[in-house]
Amino acid sequence: NFIVVQKDELKGVINKNGKMITTCKYGFIKELNQNLLKVYLKDYGVIDKNGKEILPCEYRDIKYVKENRIFLCLKKKHS
Repeated sequence: NFIVVQKDELKGVINKNGKMITTCKYGFIKELNQNLLKVYLKDYGVIDKNGKEILPCEYRDIKYVKENRIFLCLKKKHS
């Protein structure tokens, strides 16, 4: 469903028709399921298949439990 593209060191996403979903602004992108992507700016977040932010990039890590459709998020410690 998604194709990760890269420009310099940054990654973005296009759909199978070549339409830009998100510009190349992320350091990391991983498909969680057919509708959601885990992304990394300064921390981890989640976007949907349209590039809409589901969880902001403010977590140390995010795990997705497919069977239960649950996100397990580790919040960044404030110093």
